Amino acid sequence: MRVYFDHNATTPLAPPVLETMTSVLRDEFGNPSSIHHFGQRAKGILDEARTAVADLLKAEVSEIVFTSGGTESDNFALRGVAEALEVTGRRHLIASAIEHEAVLTTFKALARRGWTTTLLPVDTSGIVAPEVLEAAMTDQTALVSVMHANNEIGTVQPVADLARIAHARGALFHTDAVQSVAKIPVDVRALGADLLSLSAHKFHGPKGTGRLEAKRRAARMREMQTREARPGRS
Repeated sequence: MRVYFDHNATTPLAPPVLETMTSVLRDEFGNPSSIHHFGQRAKGILDEARTAVADLLKAEVSEIVFTSGGTESDNFALRGVAEALEVTGRRHLIASAIEHEAVLTTFKALARRGWTTTLLPVDTSGIVAPEVLEAAMTDQTALVSVMHANNEIGTVQPVADLARIAHARGALFHTDAVQSVAKIPVDVRALGADLLSLSAHKFHGPKGTGRLEAKRRAARMREMQTREARPGRS
């Protein structure tokens, strides 16, 4: 008998999830943007799924964006902030040196486009010390990205403390919570994250489905900083 012990890499699909997916794929084929009966039934199912994710994260329903997985969620968060804040002159990004490749590779791509990037060292337990982040912050820092739980050594970062430091300097904070959601409590408000990535296949959901939680605060900060960068415009 073979026993599967690699649940941090991926998990088997839970039977109730399979049953629900089979039913929806078979019967609920309407376009959720359509106003007719079939479309509205599909929209109701989509809204129900979005509400379930919001409840899991203690987030607002309107803050949940569906993606194809954790990698796209990370890319969406990092590239989205970079492009949105480029006009403000903030062109500095910070991450820990032990982030998932989805973050590190995106940092490399943005560096080739002229962004300055800083990778923070960690201690012997894999922790990013708050004072290390504080020393790396500048007035040009647009975003800090530090994962909630590391995918290789399991270290849980002091995300709430790190987010406070980022916000104090006017930067946004993103956390890759792919390894922590549904395994330990994740309250996006308590964490203070403006953007949070997750992936369903890590907790018995289907592969090819992810989420990005994007706080309205992130949009408001982008709007304010854009206005500051364009004096005289309303």
